[in-house]
Amino acid sequence: MAERTVYHVVPNGEEWAVKKQGAAQASRVAATQKEAIGYAEAFARKQAPSRVIIHGEDGLIEAQHSFDSVARDEGPWTTLLTTPPVLTGLALALAATGLFWFLRRD
Repeated sequence: MAERTVYHVVPNGEEWAVKKQGAAQASRVAATQKEAIGYAEAFARKQAPSRVIIHGEDGLIEAQHSFDSVARDEGPWTTLLTTPPVLTGLALALAATGLFWFLRRD
């Protein structure tokens, strides 16, 4: 079984830091705890299986989130078809088709 990567969200002066367990430096620094949690979760999803440990201003643990690897079969077409420009184009095409049929009705 793969070893779990652990990220900590910790106070860093007036800011918040995301630190990978065992690392000397922060992976990312953010202005707010919420922003730092977002960065930590993004890192953790890419490194699954992983865990995010959220510390409060006093340094005590407030919460933990686990991310397990999910087997997904994403081919190049799935990746291409789910990009925002393609999805926007599909939505506009469907809207135009619906408008055409609405205006054309007798």
